[in-house]
Amino acid sequence: MSLRERVPVSLAWLLVAAVLALGMTAGPAAAQPVAGGDFTFGYSSSFVDILDPHVTSQSISHFIMLNIFDPLVYLRTSGEFAPGLAESWSSSPDGLVWTFKLKRGVTFHDGTPFDGAAVKFSFDRMVDPETKSRQAGVALRGFYDRTEVVDAATVRIVLKKPKASFLTVISQAFFAPVSPKAVKELGAEFGRRPVGTGPFKFVEWVQNQHVKLVRNPDYAWGPPFLHKGPAYLATLTFRQIPDPGARLAALESGQVDAVDLPPTHQLERLRADPRFQVKSAPQPGMPWGWPMNTKRAPTDELKVRQAMIYAVDREALVKNVHQGAFKPAYGPLTPVTFGYNPAVEKMYPHDPRKAEALLDEAGWKKGPDGIRVKDGKPLVIEHYVFYSTAEAEFVQADFKQVGIKSNISLQEVGTVNQVATEGVKNNLAPLPFASLDPELMTTLFHSRNQGKGFNWTFHSIKEIDDLLDRGEVELDAKKRAEIYGRFQVLAMENALFLPAFVRETIHVYKAPVQGVQFNRRGYDAYFVEMWWKK
Repeated sequence: MSLRERVPVSLAWLLVAAVLALGMTAGPAAAQPVAGGDFTFGYSSSFVDILDPHVTSQSISHFIMLNIFDPLVYLRTSGEFAPGLAESWSSSPDGLVWTFKLKRGVTFHDGTPFDGAAVKFSFDRMVDPETKSRQAGVALRGFYDRTEVVDAATVRIVLKKPKASFLTVISQAFFAPVSPKAVKELGAEFGRRPVGTGPFKFVEWVQNQHVKLVRNPDYAWGPPFLHKGPAYLATLTFRQIPDPGARLAALESGQVDAVDLPPTHQLERLRADPRFQVKSAPQPGMPWGWPMNTKRAPTDELKVRQAMIYAVDREALVKNVHQGAFKPAYGPLTPVTFGYNPAVEKMYPHDPRKAEALLDEAGWKKGPDGIRVKDGKPLVIEHYVFYSTAEAEFVQADFKQVGIKSNISLQEVGTVNQVATEGVKNNLAPLPFASLDPELMTTLFHSRNQGKGFNWTFHSIKEIDDLLDRGEVELDAKKRAEIYGRFQVLAMENALFLPAFVRETIHVYKAPVQGVQFNRRGYDAYFVEMWWKK
């Protein structure tokens, strides 16, 4: 409770005056940021595919690109929008025409001016089939019509139909304007030598090793909720260290200055170590879990999929695999995502007996080795994973208890993505996906994204497609929340997703690192704010 809430206003001012008269202060003065210094971040992803924002869909690429590119608008952690490269914006009552007033004096890293023509070039490029976009184009396709350049500092983006999440979507680096000159000159090489307007410039990319950036000394157009002017750090390097143990060892030996995804069994020790600071943030989007492939046996059977969900003890998984660092997940959206429906939390309690009963009803009978059989075929799940087998091994044991055998195949992220997109060899593959809006569910569950996008369930449920179509265009927030609430229940009734846990972003920084804060996505940090305390 504040002083003003506890005492009359006049008395409060008298107390403040007395404190000032005595030369007392409320606390130590905040340290002032210091410019300079190099910073290396050890990241967990096994590879970066490309640093072209209009092509990639990778979270790690976005993590890096947010430093190279600026979006038109920013979405603050409070949920409010703030100016990015656009200083102001407005929309028509029907949501079809968005007018953006652009900041003046902004330049790309190659020295060319940022203007309305660059915005038009970029948005046209996102939806161009030749770009082969895996995120931006997918989100805008069917909505984007054209961009009209009113003048150098004004553009109108015209949509074919309203898109409820339009501002939210374009606040991501995936939708940031790129240098037209650099794209035309570099062609396909642009994705390896990106040119944006951001606080850091690209310097070097050594495949499977690191990406290095250097401070942009001319940067003066950052969002108002961050400090004005260039970044404090002189250089920023992202070093690839996929093994968790090696990543933590690199931090403790001083080879890197921060890491993501530390081994959860080490968190208590790290929090108690004065050399480090542990930072975390919740992630909106889809939790850690597994879309279930409905076109490949045996997960083509509803009762088998339902039995698999009942069989997994999610609370024990969180406790034993992640030492309680996370919370169990119950559906395809995390609780901090707009439209989350808590009704899913009661749909699939851990119930091995229910799982066995469903398998019995489906005709799967236990064989002498405990594995169920039907029509002479054993009940076997092909489970592809990347990074780690820990979660897969836990559910493997739970599956075995009810008579399901699970084969685990550890592969590179790209291989798992390809296998799951094709849907021929796998039944399960993990797909955690950070996103600012439940519209993500269209990318992951709409039938039009089978075999070419991220719908790894391969379902053909018309009501789900209809709900997702409606959710994209509904401008009334209450009605939109109801649409996604119904979708979540329907997705779980059809057992399209095996939820595991709600993962938070966890970073560990050296103690002298100041200014750490995450963006609304939870996955990304604003490195432009960080500085070294001397």
